[in-house]
Amino acid sequence: MALTLDTNSMDSADDILNSGVNQVNQILDENMIFLINSIMIPEIRAVAMASNVPDGFVTGIKFIKTGDNEGEIINTWGTKELPLAKWFNYGTRDHGSLGNWPLHWKGKGGEDIYAMYVRGVPKTLVMETGIQIGTQKLREQVPTFVETYLQ
Repeated sequence: MALTLDTNSMDSADDILNSGVNQVNQILDENMIFLINSIMIPEIRAVAMASNVPDGFVTGIKFIKTGDNEGEIINTWGTKELPLAKWFNYGTRDHGSLGNWPLHWKGKGGEDIYAMYVRGVPKTLVMETGIQIGTQKLREQVPTFVETYLQ
């Protein structure tokens, strides 16, 4: 999920702050990782835990800064071949094995589980919901953060 953090994305930043836009954008850029990791990521994780998704989903939520005032919130749970976070966020349909061998995974206790057919995972949209809530909280807190930073 792409994210931009600058004065254009803050509703009240210009009203509250008397500093130049460039200075505010520089402050936001320098502190972007801190702001996202301390405000947004905990909100997304709280939504994930409330949705009862597996722990790997919760701990896989990360922020990566990709440029000036830009970054992405991603979920690293799984691999390219087995995108577990994607499956738990967007859901899957009921499905079986692609061949004559059973599906295989490890249970919570580490035990091997095999099945020829499984029920799908329901769609949760945890990432979208958490980002929405986290963005609102970020918009509320950033102007105060910048004011404090300027003092």
